[in-house]
Amino acid sequence: MKSHIRVDRPVFAAPNFYTMKNEDFIAKIHEMGNLFRQYAQQLKEDFMLDWIDPSPVMRQLHVSDKTLRNWHKAGILCYSTIGGKRYYKLSDIRELLEKNKGKGRGNKDNDEGIDKVE
Repeated sequence: MKSHIRVDRPVFAAPNFYTMKNEDFIAKIHEMGNLFRQYAQQLKEDFMLDWIDPSPVMRQLHVSDKTLRNWHKAGILCYSTIGGKRYYKLSDIRELLEKNKGKGRGNKDNDEGIDKVE
């Protein structure tokens, strides 16, 4: 036996576009457009907080573009490509730095370190 739930009033107050005046309708459309633009901008900013292009990576790590490509070939640091442009995930860079923290060229514990690939 199915039970039916009766709702006497709407759960949320959606605007009734059929009974709105033209000016109110246009204002509501502009408001929705502004909210959409704000949301799109936030998505873009959130994306750019997680992914960066090679220039800041090379600058911060003091390595060349060739070194970054060698790290990618060796499976040390991956990237995504969109429209021929590479993007590196910041969490991957942080993980690489943490993994190699305290390791130097003369350190025998550095079996899989990033300095072997250059």
